[in-house]
Amino acid sequence: MKVAFALLLSLFLITPVQAHEIKSIGSLAVLLHMEPDDSPIVGQSAQLIFAFTDVSGVFNVKNCDCNVIVSQKDKQIFKQNLQDAAEGYGSNAAQIIYTFPKKGIYQVTINGKPKPENNFNSFSLTYNVRIERENADQSPVDPLYKQSDRTTLIYGIAAIVGVAMIILGIKLSKNKK
Repeated sequence: MKVAFALLLSLFLITPVQAHEIKSIGSLAVLLHMEPDDSPIVGQSAQLIFAFTDVSGVFNVKNCDCNVIVSQKDKQIFKQNLQDAAEGYGSNAAQIIYTFPKKGIYQVTINGKPKPENNFNSFSLTYNVRIERENADQSPVDPLYKQSDRTTLIYGIAAIVGVAMIILGIKLSKNKK
């Protein structure tokens, strides 16, 4: 019965990944947030905001020679140094402004090395970003929330198996009494 309950509980804990993506290397974690609405619009400026957290307390974005590279199909199409982030993202955040030229999947790579007399390790982190919106009237849709037929089938099968295990567990517990 405990196994059946654990499996059923795990079904409810399976959730799609959030629009924000966190990458880490060593003690450094970097969250990528995009405006507008974590779903940039083709042909319009987008803010790519990088929020840094360092559990060792060594990293500070002001002491980093950081740049961001945007690539598509292994071809670099943009490179820029990080700038101060807009208000509300914390003191250890920075951003770039970029206009995605067309729909598709892009790689956003952030590279960082310490400015002289600072002692954190150089790093490089890459995020895969899907750009789908073509105009502001289109509602933002995180592609990870779209359910394909295959995903629906998998969730359906998992639910059936979970219910069957609960029923089996109830019958087995009644037989023991």
